[in-house]
Amino acid sequence: MQGYYQVARFVIPPDPVTHDEDVLVDYVIISRRSRYRAGLRYQRRGIDDDANVANFVETETIMRVNRLGVENIFAYVQLRGSIPLFWTQTGYGLKPPPLLATDRTHAQNLNVLRRHFDKSVALYGPHTLLNLAEQHGKEGAVTDAYRQYMQELDSPDARYHEYDFHEETKGMKFVPLFFFDTQGYLWISDNIIMSQQKGVWRVNCIDCLDRTNVVQSAFARHVLNKQLGAVALLNPQSETRTETDIVFNDVWANNGDSISRAYAGTSALKGDFTRTGRRDLSGMLNDGVNSLARMYTATFSDWFSQAVIDFILGYRRLSVFSEFLLKLQSTDPRDLIRLSKIRAEAIATSVSRVLPEGERLLSGWTLFAPRELNKRIGDKFEEKVLLLTAKALYIVSYDYTLEKVKIYTRVPLEDILSISQGVYILSPLEEASRDPAQNAGFVITWRNTNQITRVTSYSIRNSLEAPGSSPTPPLAGLPAARRSVINAGSKLSQGLSRTKVPVLSNMLSNATLSPGSHTTFGSFKVLPIDPARTRRESSFGSSVDYIDAADELSSASNCQEAAEMIVDNIRRACEDIGGAQGEFVKKEDVVSLAEAQRMTSVYAKMEYGVKRLLWLGG
Repeated sequence: MQGYYQVARFVIPPDPVTHDEDVLVDYVIISRRSRYRAGLRYQRRGIDDDANVANFVETETIMRVNRLGVENIFAYVQLRGSIPLFWTQTGYGLKPPPLLATDRTHAQNLNVLRRHFDKSVALYGPHTLLNLAEQHGKEGAVTDAYRQYMQELDSPDARYHEYDFHEETKGMKFVPLFFFDTQGYLWISDNIIMSQQKGVWRVNCIDCLDRTNVVQSAFARHVLNKQLGAVALLNPQSETRTETDIVFNDVWANNGDSISRAYAGTSALKGDFTRTGRRDLSGMLNDGVNSLARMYTATFSDWFSQAVIDFILGYRRLSVFSEFLLKLQSTDPRDLIRLSKIRAEAIATSVSRVLPEGERLLSGWTLFAPRELNKRIGDKFEEKVLLLTAKALYIVSYDYTLEKVKIYTRVPLEDILSISQGVYILSPLEEASRDPAQNAGFVITWRNTNQITRVTSYSIRNSLEAPGSSPTPPLAGLPAARRSVINAGSKLSQGLSRTKVPVLSNMLSNATLSPGSHTTFGSFKVLPIDPARTRRESSFGSSVDYIDAADELSSASNCQEAAEMIVDNIRRACEDIGGAQGEFVKKEDVVSLAEAQRMTSVYAKMEYGVKRLLWLGG
């Protein structure tokens, strides 16, 4: 179990009305963190496609007390969990704004919200939801969306309420919260069930840490008083803190600190209120220090910690550490699956838009390539779609944001002269990026006399827009799976560069034949092979197997094998029409390690060294 537990005791002193001697009370708290969508604060936010939310914690308090020779056991359960919508939040800054996922539709959000509460209500009974996030400011957009979706859901088993914690507690004041007593609690007396809990509070803020812990402790204290009253034990009124107060506050403060360290890397904020019942200046100063520590942790060390968590839970294989060393971050396993689907959709869309009627498709792949033809190393790289038919090879530049074909080149198979296959290294900075087996590609050379290049009308329209305009939303507003196909520059293995749409003349020049040359070539690098991509969905809480139907390379254990499969398919297609004569396929490096080292500047090496020092500490 990941979470927290503590066993404590306190004594209720004699009372002239209810009891004549000390009464010993055992008090236990158990917080169980869900293994689904497990991870750290800025790495895992919101909900996933299986309706699992980040930082979902079930907290149960158990009390045992003997009265008049009869053992009484009480229990009460509360829940916390991230706002169950698709949203993200970057880890840069003290208080970055949470952003709704722009590539998720209204129907998707509503569907996953419904499925989340269907699962949760089946386990815990009716929910009373309390959202503590700000109703205005940076958190307002997510709060508004949560409110609107819950109103549309209109479930009798999930009732939504709001309490703007920061607004209500300004000036170090804490206004007592309302509390519904309709849920009850479990009470077993002398092995007889006296009452049962009939529902739960599900409390959240943005992190489901500091504000949530304060409110849940207040609810737990209210229930504790009712449970003691059920066996005629009243907490004595005193101007000083009683032993009950001290033990209860300590247990709940420790619980909040433990959950906070697991999710955010530091103790909980507002812990002074939970421990003492008062907010003071020293507590606020301590919160400031913890906030700075959280910002540093989120910016640097959380990335590697998240890779370790994904590996331990079986969501990723050892390749996750190679990915981390190369990019100094790791991809959400769920985003890997979504990324496979996005790529499959890109192939399907390209087939429908590019292939003429009646031309039979043999295979389709997404590959990493320079944006321009006739280059092995270019200023801009992108993920291209490569379509192989019985008659031709199609090289497609695809807009993954708008899901449209930008430009494509058709090469008749009989014009393909040769294919060279070998190492394709773009960065010598890390061991995985230098591994020949995981960095492979090929170069296809063809006669360009019958080559056809076409630009879609969509691309022409966007190319004629005013300078500085962009048909795509800001990358910061896109979720990780879509961004990973779009981000450019140093994150070479992630995909397509979309900094701005080139003007029409540039787009055409990218595919224009070189003056005086009768041949053209295209360079292609196989995307990283992740063995976890065909893992059973049950690893993520689903009973459905997921194997991407469009991915023929699922049997390849590394990029070199995948490159060989692709090249072999193209060779056989060329042979079928009478081509591929002589030494058609050659073993030759596309970009060797020595070439990559020469092209890597001293500045790039120093920058990577500094980042690695900060992210890994050595």
